[in-house]
Amino acid sequence: MGSLAKTKGFTIVELVIVIAIIALLSSLALTSYQKYRQKALVSAYALPTVRGCAFGLVSFCAEYRGDSDAELNLNSCSTALSFCLNNSATPPGNLTISLNGSFTCTRTGHIANGTIIGRIENINLYQAVCTLDEQTLKCDVRGGN
Repeated sequence: MGSLAKTKGFTIVELVIVIAIIALLSSLALTSYQKYRQKALVSAYALPTVRGCAFGLVSFCAEYRGDSDAELNLNSCSTALSFCLNNSATPPGNLTISLNGSFTCTRTGHIANGTIIGRIENINLYQAVCTLDEQTLKCDVRGGN
């Protein structure tokens, strides 16, 4: 009589544990991927538009200085604000630009105290922000805490 050899393999419990670990790791990777994708969309669509708006306001302010010594409030100047088109359509969704601050052209031709924020609908984690103050312009993507 031949002896039956006992075959070794994985038990169902071991297989379930391995599947649970793989599911946990993939859920963490998916969350990171979604955040990365949202940030990339804001960087690709909102940031260039907000930066263009900021450069337009800075250029307008620098050119305006040749005409007058008075300070100009850009919030009430439709010519200056035409650089900042609001509610433009982008592939990921509508882009909304908001201006916060006084946006005043100083006598030296610089913009004082203003922030331009670009938000894409359905992307709540990130926004494009350009901050202008006296002689500094800084644009970046913020959020994602």
